[in-house]
Amino acid sequence: MLNFVIHKRSIGQIIIVILIAISLILTTYTIIKASSSFEATSEKQNMRLFLQRIDERLQKEKGFIVAIDFINPLFASEKSWSIGDPGDKFNRSISEIGDDYLCFKERSEQGPDFIRCTPFSNIVSVDYMGG
Repeated sequence: MLNFVIHKRSIGQIIIVILIAISLILTTYTIIKASSSFEATSEKQNMRLFLQRIDERLQKEKGFIVAIDFINPLFASEKSWSIGDPGDKFNRSISEIGDDYLCFKERSEQGPDFIRCTPFSNIVSVDYMGG
């Protein structure tokens, strides 16, 4: 009878140790997931703020030109667009900056304006020259 009581107690202890281990694993996973989610949100917020500052300079500074390179072209095979360039035949400008996307307006003298949007993840680089 004494053997049975000891055996029952050790099974209970094993179950408690397993439950504690599972709890620790789930807590660690939750902390890591929350941290990576915060970093992704922070990166998007930083990108949005950066693009907003670029757009403000485009509006205010004459001669301020921005070149944006894309992973996948937004139109035909164009992987790089110039914004604010007086020689740009499409007369492109930034029309909207979302939480995780950027939209451009192409003004056309012969027809309607076009709006093209892309996620931040499609932007490779943003280069600019001050006016």
